[in-house]
Amino acid sequence: MTNTMIHSKNEIRILSRFCALRLSRFLLLTLLFPAALLHFSAAYYVIAGAFAFPAAINLSLETSHPERNTIYQRSSSIPKILQEYHFSHTKYRAECFGFILIIALLALWQWVQPAEYWYDFPVGRVPLFYLAFYYVLQTILFFCYRSAITKEIK
Repeated sequence: MTNTMIHSKNEIRILSRFCALRLSRFLLLTLLFPAALLHFSAAYYVIAGAFAFPAAINLSLETSHPERNTIYQRSSSIPKILQEYHFSHTKYRAECFGFILIIALLALWQWVQPAEYWYDFPVGRVPLFYLAFYYVLQTILFFCYRSAITKEIK
């Protein structure tokens, strides 16, 4: 393999991960809203973190290092596809940090569940179901986007 092929595959991997992270976050938020309305007050913290944290990270990275996006865009081997998916390096970093935060908040929610919820099977495992759903969905979407982008390039 040549260096350009390796660079192109790396860009496809990063772009597909970015798209999968973003879509899985929105789908998780869609599922968390009914849980918040059903008196799971801890879901509000996950929703607030999922909305606010990636936006705050993106804003801070955009203002502190604006040149990183232009450098990444210029050195890209697939700039039109990056524009089509609204990709920027700072948005990708923000989505990665948001993914870690959401996983941590869901694990924390599961950990601080009251003891009486553990005996009530569906209620006690709600955060665990969301955590598994979020991670599995992100993984599946990654492979779907990677194959779609690869087909688009060829």
